[in-house]
Amino acid sequence: MIMEGFEGDEVKKVVTIKAREDFSFKIEKVDSNLGEKIKTTLKTLKENTLYELEIIKPASVNENFIGVVTLTTNFEKKKTLSLQLRGTVKSDARVTPSLINFGNIDTTKGEIPENLLKRIAIVEKFKGEGLQIKTIKFNTDLPKSQVEMLTEGKRYKITVTLDKQNLKKGKFDDEMIIETNYEKNPLFKVKLVGNIL
Repeated sequence: MIMEGFEGDEVKKVVTIKAREDFSFKIEKVDSNLGEKIKTTLKTLKENTLYELEIIKPASVNENFIGVVTLTTNFEKKKTLSLQLRGTVKSDARVTPSLINFGNIDTTKGEIPENLLKRIAIVEKFKGEGLQIKTIKFNTDLPKSQVEMLTEGKRYKITVTLDKQNLKKGKFDDEMIIETNYEKNPLFKVKLVGNIL
């Protein structure tokens, strides 16, 4: 079972455990190897037949996890039931992609088409609003950037263009550093690679 949510979110899942018609059993205990990362509540919907297990990832848990919830029963043929859990906590703001590859740029054939020198990155906030891009920096003079707001406070398009005047033959390896007002992680980084022929 996957429990997925954003940082600061409480995530809840409910599992129904039902006995076959010719069997009855009692769930005596609920254990987990995940400690405080989850909380469990067992409800009996129908005595010895039907149960509901509520699993909660508290809002304070902001890391990924993998573990098992084990139910101990009084049924001799099946003393334990195991439920695999995977928790995925996503940042509520991100940049994509994290790597921009310009590939091979051939400068030997005269004018270089604009589309070979441009790439797009998107900075977006999934939860809440108010995201602002403060500055964009690179390690070299080769790339330039232009920011376009797609949705105010939530989504921005950054067009990265290689400066024709600074093209030098050989491989290049740069980084775009995007400074924002996002308190949890104010700097987003995108690796830039390519090869100028």
